[in-house]
Amino acid sequence: MARCLLHAGHTYGQHGYFNFGLANSYMKSMIRGAGVVIIEVNNTIPLCLGGYGENVHISKVDYIIEVPIPCYGYPAITCAYARRN
Repeated sequence: MARCLLHAGHTYGQHGYFNFGLANSYMKSMIRGAGVVIIEVNNTIPLCLGGYGENVHISKVDYIIEVPIPCYGYPAITCAYARRN
């Protein structure tokens, strides 16, 4: 069991839920076992909807850190040459 969990998430919506973004498959179970939950809010994290377990309500969060740093990304590339078979 983790005593403290720090995880990045998308800003909470109108109903007060933070979205876990791309890590939505395992974060719900980690939050259940954590003693202290800290969410690092970053609007550049993709909003990934999954139906169940992809978010946490603000009432379950102990601390919120707002981070204005953009997520990692790769620049778009174009194909200069394509071979057709």
